[in-house]
Amino acid sequence: MKSKTILIVLCIGLWLNSTFSQEVEKSIFGVQTGFLGVWVNHELSLNHHWVLHTEFGLDGVLSRIVDNGDFPIILPMVSFQPRYYYNLPKRQAEMKEIFDNSGNYFAINFLYYPNFLSYSTQEDINIKNGLFIMPTWGIRRNFNRYFYYELGAGAGFNISGISEIQGKEGVLIYNILARVGYKIF
Repeated sequence: MKSKTILIVLCIGLWLNSTFSQEVEKSIFGVQTGFLGVWVNHELSLNHHWVLHTEFGLDGVLSRIVDNGDFPIILPMVSFQPRYYYNLPKRQAEMKEIFDNSGNYFAINFLYYPNFLSYSTQEDINIKNGLFIMPTWGIRRNFNRYFYYELGAGAGFNISGISEIQGKEGVLIYNILARVGYKIF
């Protein structure tokens, strides 16, 4: 009887340890969509709280020219983002879910916008390559095992030195995240 009780307690303990682990997931692959864009992403665990978030997709931007009004620009993008999920132990202590990296994070986002495959409804728009670095803060929460959302904000600069926005170099660029995603595996 004692050995069965010990075995049951051990199994429950191992299950709870794997369920409420403070570590980030080893690998997450998914797709996301937002107001203006669609992305494919992958998060790879580097250690207990750090992941490398990589993504590629199409970013949409609304631009304004005084004479022509608002018009969309669609840009292909590639992003590499080391993320630090800083509140996983706190969420676990409060008995909140942390599976699939459900937590708050700080990140340094490296974005590259190549000019090929870019599209605009305005023919006279010259889109240049851009490499940006943006410190970002965000949250990732899960609706269920497969669907999640991310919200975040950050700001950064073009570090490639070849882009001009509205006739000025070194313009501060804002990064606002509001995305819904689906975890593929």
